[in-house]
Amino acid sequence: MKIRNSKNLEGFKNNHNIEKAVKLLDKNYCQIVQMNLNPQDTVIEHKTPVDVSFFIVEGKVMMKIGDEEKKVKEGDLIESPKNIVHSFKNEFDEKAKVLVIKHMKSK
Repeated sequence: MKIRNSKNLEGFKNNHNIEKAVKLLDKNYCQIVQMNLNPQDTVIEHKTPVDVSFFIVEGKVMMKIGDEEKKVKEGDLIESPKNIVHSFKNEFDEKAKVLVIKHMKSK
């Protein structure tokens, strides 16, 4: 059994300037990153070549997938197909935590 606790892991530099982004899992079939967002933090619009799911662990964010934008909250799971523009922003006064789950296909 291998246990990782996000509180004990070092964050990594990311393209979105999120102060703390932690890779919880980084395998050839799946990557899970916890993004800790302060108020006004933004994950800029971008596309990924793989399907992505977002799980809101804490707080709420404005999530945009393609042309659709909605407020999502703690406990919500959002799916984004590959090659679709997506982004999210913490437009609220409290911090938010989002798990970003990239689904790679194993060969």
